[in-house]
Amino acid sequence: MVFMSSECRQGFTLIEVLVALVITGTVVTVFFQVLSAAMRLEYSAAERVAETIYMRQAYNLVMAQDVRDDDFQWEGQEDDYQWVLTIEPVETLKTQSESDETLQIDSELYRYVFKYQSKNGRQWVIERYLQHEPDYFSEDFQRIHF
Repeated sequence: MVFMSSECRQGFTLIEVLVALVITGTVVTVFFQVLSAAMRLEYSAAERVAETIYMRQAYNLVMAQDVRDDDFQWEGQEDDYQWVLTIEPVETLKTQSESDETLQIDSELYRYVFKYQSKNGRQWVIERYLQHEPDYFSEDFQRIHF
C-alpha cells in the first residue's frame, strides 16, 4: 500500500478549474467587445470619409458653374444626398480718411454657404468667402437671391 502525502497531490481541484474558466471567459468577452467597438469605429470613419468625398465632389461641380446663369441649380438631390447653395453679401466697414477723400472700393465680399445632407441625416456645411468686382451681380439677381 502506497500512501500519498498531501504535498504530492497532482492535478487541479474543481474550484481551481472553474476560477480559471471564469477568468478566461471574462478576458475573451472583453477582447471581443473591444474588437467589436473598433470595427464599428472603423466602419463609421469609412462612412464619414465617403460622405466627405461625395460632398466635396458635389461642391466642386456646383462651384464650377456661374451662379449668375439663369439655369443655375441652387439646390439638388443625388443618390439620397441633398444640397443647397446660398450666397450672402458681407458688410465691409467703410471709413473716411482725414482728408475727406472718397474711399474707392474695388471689390465686394460675399459668403457662399453650401449645405449638404447625407442619407443618414448628417449635415455638412462649407463656407467660402469670395471677392467680386462691384456690380458683379445685377440688381435683379440680388433682389431674387439675397
